[in-house]
Amino acid sequence: MSLRDEGDTAAGTKASAMFVHLGEHDATARERIAQVVDAMGAAKNEMRSMTREAAMTYAVAALGLAELTAATHVDRVAPPSATW
Repeated sequence: MSLRDEGDTAAGTKASAMFVHLGEHDATARERIAQVVDAMGAAKNEMRSMTREAAMTYAVAALGLAELTAATHVDRVAPPSATW
């Protein structure tokens, strides 16, 4: 999710990432798309409630946690936190 204000032309990355539920396994394609759209809206609202710095830190922490579970092989015995 972009964290840039409209008209911001400064160099550098101003983005974050979020976890979004990808719909129920037994939903039809139409239902699943609606579920994902709703989940994205809720996630974006949650992200917008954070400061820009907190939102950027969230993405770094999420990716760092994924890397840590891979490096320590925890990912072999625990379910993934997200599908990358």
